[in-house]
Amino acid sequence: MLGPDRERPHLAPKLAVGIVAVDFCSYSAFGLLQVVESGATVLMVALAVLLMSCMLSLQLLFFHRWHNYLLFVLQALLAYVPLIWFGQAWIGMPSFLAGRALLVLPTVLGWVLFGVIVLTTGLAQLAVNGSALDVAYTTVTTVLFGMAIYGLARLAGLATQLHDARSELARYAVADERLRFARDLHDLLGLSLSAISLRSKTALRLLRYQPLQAKEELADILDVARQALADVRVVAGGYRELSLADECATAESMLSSANMRATVELADLALPAPVRTTLATVVREGVTNVLRHSKGRYCEITVRREGGAVVLEVVNDGATSAQQDRTNDGSSGIQNLLRRVAELDGELHAGPLSGGRFRLLARIPLTAGTTEPEEDTVPAWAPRRPGWPRREPPRRLLTAVLCTSCLAAIIHVFYRDETATEVALSILFLTAMLSLQLGYFSRPDTRLQSRRSYAVLGLLAVLVCLPPFVFGANWVSLPGLLAGSALLVLPPRVGWAAFVVIVGATGWGRAYFDGFGVNLAFSVISVVINGLIVFGLTWMSRLVTELNAARVELARRAVAAERLRFARDLHDLLGHSLSAITLKCELTRRLIAIDVAKARVELVGIQDQAGQALVDVRSVASGYQDVSLDEESQSIGSLLAAADVTVRMDMRYGQLPARVRTVLAALLREGVTNALRHSKVQRCEIAIKQQGDMVSLEIINDGVTAETAVRPGRELDLVGGSGICNLAQRVKDLGGHLSAQPITGGRFRLRAAVSTRSQPAGLPGDPDGVEPITTL
Repeated sequence: MLGPDRERPHLAPKLAVGIVAVDFCSYSAFGLLQVVESGATVLMVALAVLLMSCMLSLQLLFFHRWHNYLLFVLQALLAYVPLIWFGQAWIGMPSFLAGRALLVLPTVLGWVLFGVIVLTTGLAQLAVNGSALDVAYTTVTTVLFGMAIYGLARLAGLATQLHDARSELARYAVADERLRFARDLHDLLGLSLSAISLRSKTALRLLRYQPLQAKEELADILDVARQALADVRVVAGGYRELSLADECATAESMLSSANMRATVELADLALPAPVRTTLATVVREGVTNVLRHSKGRYCEITVRREGGAVVLEVVNDGATSAQQDRTNDGSSGIQNLLRRVAELDGELHAGPLSGGRFRLLARIPLTAGTTEPEEDTVPAWAPRRPGWPRREPPRRLLTAVLCTSCLAAIIHVFYRDETATEVALSILFLTAMLSLQLGYFSRPDTRLQSRRSYAVLGLLAVLVCLPPFVFGANWVSLPGLLAGSALLVLPPRVGWAAFVVIVGATGWGRAYFDGFGVNLAFSVISVVINGLIVFGLTWMSRLVTELNAARVELARRAVAAERLRFARDLHDLLGHSLSAITLKCELTRRLIAIDVAKARVELVGIQDQAGQALVDVRSVASGYQDVSLDEESQSIGSLLAAADVTVRMDMRYGQLPARVRTVLAALLREGVTNALRHSKVQRCEIAIKQQGDMVSLEIINDGVTAETAVRPGRELDLVGGSGICNLAQRVKDLGGHLSAQPITGGRFRLRAAVSTRSQPAGLPGDPDGVEPITTL
C-alpha cells in the first residue's frame, strides 16, 4: 500500500516512472558491466554511458506527454545503431523501444511495429553470436520488457483518467435511468389516464338521460384513479412484476366499457417473470392504442405458444391512419415496446391487416430472462475504451507479462547442464510459482493484507527457495515474484526490507555456486527488475479494478438520487392531478342528484385534468418542470371554489427563480390537496409574500380532523414518505424551512420560507450529483 487511499490514483504515474527508470538503470548497469568485461576503452565506456543517458531521458520524456514521432525515431536510432559497437551489451535496449511503440502509435500500427522490433532484436542476437538459446531468450525478454513498460504506462494513465472522470459513468447511468423511467411512465399510466378520459366522456353522454349509469361510470373512474395513484409509487420505486392474466382481465373490462366486444384467449403457460411483465406491458400499450386511435367494434387478445416462444397478438377492427402513424412515431409507446421486447431477444410487429384491421404481435423466447448476467459484463450505458479488451483488461495484461517472465526462466533452465528429469522438475517448480502468483496474488478480489495472504506468501517463499537445495549450481527460480508479492502483502517498511533481503539472498546464492561475476550481476538485476514489474503491474491493475468498481457504485448512487427526484416530482405533479380527479369524481357524484349543470362542468374538468396528467407524465421524465406560480394559484382557487370552500389569497411577490417558483407551486398543490383530503375545510387562506432575498408561502385552513388534531403549536414530524415530507427536502435544498402544525381555533397551518438565491440543480455541495462513495 502506497500512501493514503485518496492519493493512490495520483501516485500511479509516479510509480510507473520510477519503476521504468530503475529497470532501465539496472539493465544499463548490466550492459556497462559487459562493456567493461569485453575490454572496451574508457572512451567507449563513456560513449555507452552517454547513449544510455540519452535513452533514459527520451523514455522519461514520454511520461511527461512528449508524444513526438521525431523523438520516437531518435530513440529507435539509439536502440539499434549502438549494436554495431557494443553488440551483446546493447542487445536489450530495443525492448524499451518496443514498449514505447505501443504507447505512441495507433493500436494496430503499434502492435505491428512491436512485432517487427521483437523480430529484428532476435535477428540482431543471431548476428551477434548465432546461439539458438540466446536468440530465444532475447526474443522472449524483449516481449517481456516491452509489454511491462506498456502496461505500467497504460495502467498509470488509465488509473488517472478513471479517477478524474469518476462521474462520467454516473451521468450515463442517470441518462439510462431517465429513459427507463419515461418508458415505464408511458406503459404503466397511459392506459389508466386514457381510460379516465374515455369514461368521463361516456359519463358526460349518460348524464342527462341515464344519471344512475353516469354515477356508476364515475365510480369506475374513481377506482382507476386510485389504481393510477398506486402505480405512481410503483414507477418511482422501481420495476414491478406484472400479472399477464390480471392485465388481460383489466383490458377486457376497459374495452367493454368502451362498448367494444373483447375476446381474450390466454394459454396456461409458466412464463419467466421478465417475459410475463413485458407481455403485460404490451397488452397495456396495445389496448391503449385501440381505445385512443381506432373506431373499432371488437378486439381480440391471444396468448399462445409457438415452438420455443410465446406469442401475444392484439387484433382490432376499425383501424385508422392515426393508429398506423403511432407505429411509425419514434416517440410512441410502440417504439418503447420494441426496445423492451428486443432486450429479451424477442421481436415485435405492428401494422394493418386486410379488412381494415390492425395487429400488434410480440414473440419472445420462453427462455428469455432466465439466465443471470455475467458479473463482468459492461453495463449498457458504460462507455467503451479503445485499445482494451472488453473484460478485465488490466489482469489480462498482467497475466501475459507473468507468463512471459516464466517462459524466460524456462528457457534459462536449458542453459544449465541438467538431466531430462531435472529439467522437468525445474519447469514444474516454475509453473507452481506462476500458478500461485496468478491464482492468488494477481486476483483483483484477493484481500492482500490478511493472514491467508501471509500464509500463501510463505508458501511462495518455500517454492522460490527450494531449487538451490534441489539442483545445486544448476538452480533456476523466480525470486522476482516473491520480492514483488512481498511489497504487495507486507506493510511498506517491512515489505521494502523483505525486498532487499530477497535481492541479497539471491545474490548470495548465486555467488555461492558461481562466484562473483556476470552471473551474479545478472541474477541480482533480474530480481530487482522482475520484482518491481510484478509489484507495479499488480498494484496498478488492482487500483484500476477498484476505481472501476467505485465508478459503478457512483453510478448506482446517482441512479438512486435520480429515482428520489423522480419520486418527488411524480408525487408533486401526477399525485396532485390524480388527487384532483378523485376529488372531482366524488364531488360530481354528489352533484348528479342536485345540480346536473354543475356536474357537467365538473366532468369536463375531469377530462381536462386527465389530459394535463398525460402532459405531466412527459414533463417528469424529461426533467424539472417550470411551473407558473400564477397559473397554479388560479387553478387552486378554482379547485377550492368547486369544493365550496371560501378562499382568500394574498399574492405579493416579484420575479422568482425557476426552481423557487416550481417548488412553491408544488407546495401549494400539496398543501391544498391535503387540506381537502384530510380535513372538513370550509375556509382557506393562502399567502405568498416576498421580502428581500426570502419568499414565504403560508396556507391556513379550518376544519382540522381528529387525524391531525394534536396540541396546537406542536410541529408534525416531517420524516417519511408523504408529499409534504418530499417537499420539505426540496425546500431544504433551497436553503429554506418547512413547518406544518395545528394552531388555535381548530385550524392547520403549512408554512415555508425559501431563499431566492438558490443553488444550481443537483445535490447540495456535491459536484458529482451524489454523495461520496469511497475515498480513493
